[in-house]
Amino acid sequence: MHGIDVSEHPQYNLDNWLNPESTAYKPELAGAVFDYQARVEKDGRLRICIQTAEMKDAAWKYAHQGQLILDGTFAPTGNKATHAGYDTTILVEVLTAWKNSLGSQNGVPFTPCVAITDTDTKERGALAHTWPDIWLILCKFHVRQCWTNQRKKMLHMGKTSNFPKQQVKGRLQALEKLLILSVDHEAAQQLITEEQAALSNLAQLPEMAAGAMAGLVSRLDYRR
Repeated sequence: MHGIDVSEHPQYNLDNWLNPESTAYKPELAGAVFDYQARVEKDGRLRICIQTAEMKDAAWKYAHQGQLILDGTFAPTGNKATHAGYDTTILVEVLTAWKNSLGSQNGVPFTPCVAITDTDTKERGALAHTWPDIWLILCKFHVRQCWTNQRKKMLHMGKTSNFPKQQVKGRLQALEKLLILSVDHEAAQQLITEEQAALSNLAQLPEMAAGAMAGLVSRLDYRR
């Protein structure tokens, strides 16, 4: 990477860029940092939050009294991505620092009305803590992804054809489409209740595994 000593640890590069006494000091970067926490302990974490003047203007233009999107990207642990390296408290600290850096305009503090997130409760909790009146909306793609993973876990679909499971899978997929399209909470609840009743009836058929179907019916509450 141009101008970056990749043989050096990230925290030392950052300290050099942000330290006015360093020969590698970068004032344009230092001026854009609104939150910086050095890693001073073995179990600690390095944190840096950057916002240019253009980014700040865009936040006021598009997100104030409007909508923002929050989606976290996480460092890998072994061969799997993990959410374990952060929690709601850390996210509240970062969002609060960002909110404070944006300040106010005409006496009105920066306040988004709506936020879209995936199904991560830590992100949603942090947003609600920072802006108590914010409306939280789930991303449809991530909801479908979550339901798909849950469906596969419940049905244990293998590579061989299994007619009963295929029937249940089709019913659940149809239910998911209807739930995504629904705009009324009570109507959506009714869709789940009706499907639970239908699956309970299917469980009475000889070819259906009654015990597994009973568990599936109860776990449909997950979609409520």
